[in-house]
Amino acid sequence: MRKIEIEISHLPYSELSPNSRVHWAIKAKAVKASREEIGWLAKAQWHDDKPMMKARISYTFHIKDKRHRDMDNLLAMAKPWQDGLIDAGVIFNDDAQYLEIGHIKVLRSDADQSIVVVEEVITPSAKADGFLGHARTIVPRYVPKAQSEPQDITGCVDISVNHQPTMRAKVNTVSNMQVGF
Repeated sequence: MRKIEIEISHLPYSELSPNSRVHWAIKAKAVKASREEIGWLAKAQWHDDKPMMKARISYTFHIKDKRHRDMDNLLAMAKPWQDGLIDAGVIFNDDAQYLEIGHIKVLRSDADQSIVVVEEVITPSAKADGFLGHARTIVPRYVPKAQSEPQDITGCVDISVNHQPTMRAKVNTVSNMQVGF
């Protein structure tokens, strides 16, 4: 089971709080900075070519002051970190099918710090090589042709690897198969 632990020397930026009332451009800069920061920290540790197809992410927030912290807000403020892990190739996607939320801990400490732990989740139905390719057929459609040509029905097949479209194949029922990217 693969695992990565990333230490960040601060808490998530306050501009990312759902309760924050900042200008959209300021929030966008905070999102970009968060994504890039964790992306570079992750790339320094992550030497695997393949992302984790199913992962569990856990957060530990070390806080030096005694203010009350809402865990839901901390989790929302950490959302750009998940996106940065996708950008870095550590996790495949952050929707519920691919990412679970593990524990969220808030601890008192001498300095503000965040620790993000991502560990791969192995399910019984997961394939050993991590290939989740599939083909999805698009409903065939009638394509009118010149009267001198025989009438046939064409359809397309989307071929995707790891749920990312890679190519489209055009299939004619009468003639050959044409593949395009």
